[in-house]
Amino acid sequence: MDARDIVKVATATCSTPLGPVRLYGEARGLLAVVLPAQRCMEIEQRMVERLVRVGAAGVVLKEDPQLLAEALRQLEEYFTGRRWCFDLPLVLLGTPFQESVWRAVTEIPFGATWTYQQLAERIGRPEAVRAVGAALGANPIPIVVPCHRVIGARGALCGYAGGLAVKEWLLAHERAVSSRCVPLPPALDALEGAVQRASTTLSLDPLGVPEEPDEDETSEEATDVRPVGDSSGVCRGHTE
Repeated sequence: MDARDIVKVATATCSTPLGPVRLYGEARGLLAVVLPAQRCMEIEQRMVERLVRVGAAGVVLKEDPQLLAEALRQLEEYFTGRRWCFDLPLVLLGTPFQESVWRAVTEIPFGATWTYQQLAERIGRPEAVRAVGAALGANPIPIVVPCHRVIGARGALCGYAGGLAVKEWLLAHERAVSSRCVPLPPALDALEGAVQRASTTLSLDPLGVPEEPDEDETSEEATDVRPVGDSSGVCRGHTE
């Protein structure tokens, strides 16, 4: 962005089987996806702080479903089983380490899972398993950047910012869509033990103990505008 721009952020709500999902985006791309169990106010504040840190003079939020129409359409297709990957420009606001983790997550095929260790190895940091978990917990664009596809070494769900019930639902949904032989899972509020509201502090790494961030993980946030499913071959699967 040009120095000292006022950034206009559009917001919209998508009705999903999980409940209402909030979207945030600006002219360059999608900024955030907020799941029902997450706290919109906290995420908005964090988003605004990061935009200011990378040069915005201020941020104005306005309900504008038209600007987010393509993201809304693709999410609707995902939840109805007609989309296996997203093709949206994303504005990633994180440290270089966080962004490397988020990019690698988009390489996990629809209906598949990686372990935290596999993800750490993918980014060339096999010793940074806990830091990878922390980066996933900070992912601002869940579902589109599918951190729900990362699980523990023994198959445990481990953690998810949107709640473990949501993570379980998303994985079941993708298995059903990719297998074509089992029905889609019911709406989340129909399941026993529906979503519990996320706590202020989440332990999202597979060992349950936050790792002290490395120097490169605490560096100034960078801004990267990049489509998921671009010519680098990140997108896996298909749409119908």
